[in-house]
Amino acid sequence: MTKNRILIVEDEFVTAASLSVVLNDFGFEVVGTADNGEEAIFSAKELYPDLILMDIVLNGEMTGITAASIIKEKYDIPIIFLTGQSDDATVNAALESEPFGYIVKPFEERNLKASIKMALYKHAMDEKLRSSERTNRILLNSVPDPMILLDNKKNIIAVNDPMIHLLDISTENFKEISISEPIFQVKLGISENEIEQFYTNTNPENNGYFSRRQVV
Repeated sequence: MTKNRILIVEDEFVTAASLSVVLNDFGFEVVGTADNGEEAIFSAKELYPDLILMDIVLNGEMTGITAASIIKEKYDIPIIFLTGQSDDATVNAALESEPFGYIVKPFEERNLKASIKMALYKHAMDEKLRSSERTNRILLNSVPDPMILLDNKKNIIAVNDPMIHLLDISTENFKEISISEPIFQVKLGISENEIEQFYTNTNPENNGYFSRRQVV
């Protein structure tokens, strides 16, 4: 069984060494350590670990929060902050980098292990969802008509480029609206009753493809 690979970013050598022992006992593989933000970013690129444990106060001018934000944007590696900083300002700043966990030192080993496993699981599920969305987008874009993939509660799962162009809404904003909202009725020239009729004629237990041509 392949071990999950973890990078430790910690400016205290003794703490990093102790943490390495704990992680090895958990069954993880420590692929490296870094004590500053620049080295953390370089190591993330070169080693590409499954997860990073990141302190916030590091050697050098770059904080762990800044390093985490760069790593997330460039490499999409899940990060758990493991730090002695617990004030509201630091926690709120850390949340901006969208970490997969925030653990305050001193920590309990079982809580650390649970947090790591949860973070790895959540990241894997997020990637699975993104992969599914990419596949749905490719399939929808094989059709020239504006199309939307809906679930049985009228939530939008995916849209194709013609529909994005027609409605002039970003892909991200599509996820926050419902097919029943007025913008669809206005832009597509359909009524809410016609949308309801579409659902009546499809299997309510499954996802359904909705195109402009199906209704008008």
